[in-house]
Amino acid sequence: MLNQASADAQSARGSLPSTSPAPKTAAPDDALLEIKNDLQSGMRYRLEITDTQQRLRDGVAEYSVTIVTEADLVVTEAVGGVAVVELVFGTPSVRNSDDSLEARLAITSYRIFEGKRILYRTNGSGAVTGLANSHEIGKVFNDVVDRLIRDVGRETNIPMLVESVRAGLDPMRRGPYMESLALELPKLFHFFSGLKLDSRTNYSRSKFMRLRLNGAEVAGTLDYDLAWFDRTKQVAWLRWSQTADHVRTADVVEAYMRDIAGKAGHRLPIRLDMGSVGASEGAVYELDLKTGLPKTIAFSRHYEMLGFSSRQSLNIRVIQ
Repeated sequence: MLNQASADAQSARGSLPSTSPAPKTAAPDDALLEIKNDLQSGMRYRLEITDTQQRLRDGVAEYSVTIVTEADLVVTEAVGGVAVVELVFGTPSVRNSDDSLEARLAITSYRIFEGKRILYRTNGSGAVTGLANSHEIGKVFNDVVDRLIRDVGRETNIPMLVESVRAGLDPMRRGPYMESLALELPKLFHFFSGLKLDSRTNYSRSKFMRLRLNGAEVAGTLDYDLAWFDRTKQVAWLRWSQTADHVRTADVVEAYMRDIAGKAGHRLPIRLDMGSVGASEGAVYELDLKTGLPKTIAFSRHYEMLGFSSRQSLNIRVIQ
């Protein structure tokens, strides 16, 4: 997917999660590995997803929430690796949360997706190519956006905050951004499917990164590699990371802030102090070489802007 079809690779460079793979130890004559891509109808996995979200200012958490949910992933059709896969989310549970508005909105989003299904397609090289039920998912995202904007409007009388939430959520109604959000987990799960990698090589390429702030795409650099593998134990550690261009990210954030301020009836200074600005993502995988699919994924996303940092960690493991 990232070699011959690397344009389909997804996500971002930056700090990797703290989970560390074993060092590269493959002998030079045994350094090549092809990740299996052989989806079969009826294959079924249950995933446990632990999502922790935080926003910090000067190192102090302004909000924090951890939500745990399970999801069933079932291959409904498959011929020669080309497949249709169904992903259905279970009931979320809140492991810990403060009483902030942001934490409550995150919990509401998960609850709206309970029982909902995402149908997606993969191609012969293992890449996720698109949604198979985009109309159905579009209705779910509309429900999410309407509910969250209504909740914010009911709980606050701060016009700029309401407009900030609206500006961040409204793009979710549009096809390309809606589809990219719906396919985040599938693309994360299939990221390395079908790849041929050399453990002696660090791969790098230009790649656009879509900002969660408003769905804008920003140029960046994607790095990925095969950190270590053991054919006898049929396991491999792989990782990727991506970071967005700092200057372009700052331009997008400033334009976003000016837009929502204007809609709320405010005018920002001509020179706006953006502080340190950055956007990065990365993940580490423990891969089952018998199936070519992950056993565990440790994903992290980090935004820094306007004097605060926003962090998300997503830990996914196959539990059956």
